[in-house]
Amino acid sequence: MTVLGDITQVDLSGTEIFLSKEKFSEAGIRFALELSALSYNLNIRPWVDAGWSDITIKIRDRLFHSIDTSDSDSLIQSLYNSIAPYFGKKTKHKKIKKRKKIKKQIVTPYKAEYGRAIIMSKEIADCKFAIAITFAGTGRNLTSWLSNFDFAHEDGIHAGFKKLTDTFFAQVNNIEFPSIAEKLGFESLALRDILLSVKNDNSPFLVFVSGHSQGAALLQLFIYNLLMQEVKRKNILGYGFAAPTTVSNNFEQIDMPINLINFENDVFTRLGIQKHIGNVYLFQADDMLKAACYGDLAEDTMFQNAISYLLSIKNTEESLFSTLAFTYALSYLPAKMQSGVFEGGFSLLRILPSDDTSTSISLMRAFLRDRYVLLTGHEPYKQSLLNKAKEYLILMNKFGAKKLMEANMTAIRASHSLRLDEKGELISCYAYIALKGFEKLKKIN
Repeated sequence: MTVLGDITQVDLSGTEIFLSKEKFSEAGIRFALELSALSYNLNIRPWVDAGWSDITIKIRDRLFHSIDTSDSDSLIQSLYNSIAPYFGKKTKHKKIKKRKKIKKQIVTPYKAEYGRAIIMSKEIADCKFAIAITFAGTGRNLTSWLSNFDFAHEDGIHAGFKKLTDTFFAQVNNIEFPSIAEKLGFESLALRDILLSVKNDNSPFLVFVSGHSQGAALLQLFIYNLLMQEVKRKNILGYGFAAPTTVSNNFEQIDMPINLINFENDVFTRLGIQKHIGNVYLFQADDMLKAACYGDLAEDTMFQNAISYLLSIKNTEESLFSTLAFTYALSYLPAKMQSGVFEGGFSLLRILPSDDTSTSISLMRAFLRDRYVLLTGHEPYKQSLLNKAKEYLILMNKFGAKKLMEANMTAIRASHSLRLDEKGELISCYAYIALKGFEKLKKIN
């Protein structure tokens, strides 16, 4: 039975993609997008129906394995029953796709963030197997973002992304593939065994990796690590979306089976350290994308200004400097206006309870300054910072701080999301690129 993805309508079996020798294709992008979406919605039903098995879901430092059963309903329900407590309650699998956003997070001392991933397998030919791995993007709580801000890079690699990648490698002995083991007559088979096998030209395994946002950063470092361990390039392939930069400019590049699909309006594709690992393909916004993905927002003046502002940010240093100046400007606002900035969808940004907004802003300012120094090795230039803060203060007095932040956050979400949560005719920019933008992608490195 052919099972199609609900975003791109690509065949979820992936057989033709895996058996093809093409290292960059439209079908590959579409399949990778569906796989990356799985790391968010956890809707494994269509993948099980398409023949995928040996499913492991990694949440934080825990692994949840599929049970050995021919009953797909039992398999799926057992997985969702296991992971439900990590979303605050027990629930049936059809409800977990609609889990509510956690509105408030209180950051206590630093809490390690391990990321989320899904691993599964499928026989694509006689004794030939595909191993699919997808890394999720940053979670919805504030602690999930801490790894993104760990800009240390003594070895040329983003320290936060490296730590997350290392935590995944630490689990490769525990990620098991009983269905393949039985097929090949092995007593057991772990991901570690597969990663050793793909060092050989005649390996029966192909490892296909996808990721979005932070997940695309992990994808880069995961594949880079494997190639440094002499894994054969023909046995591994990766596609990432909205990929941050992961390494410094002096990092030596080698030929990588990595394809990164980035959207020009997505500021996160220019943040991280300094450059990407692998092949980077850029899609530049056109009127057709704006109509399909932005809708009426495309004609909104504040939204247009926000997009222009985001396009002006070329790297992480500029982003940190600009955000730091914004928090300085917030410090000069009356308390009521400060508090209003953190209402509704921006409560995630609040560090302390609602009656201590000014202290939250001060802590945020100190944190951003610290991260700036970690990245650049020097303090931000005070006069330039104050001048930028004054520019923001003028805009805040003209439009309102909350409206400015809303416009920027709306522009970020509209350009960065893998798929839209809202119902309607609009689709995400990355879904549009996968569906209609292949011919317009430009290789930029």
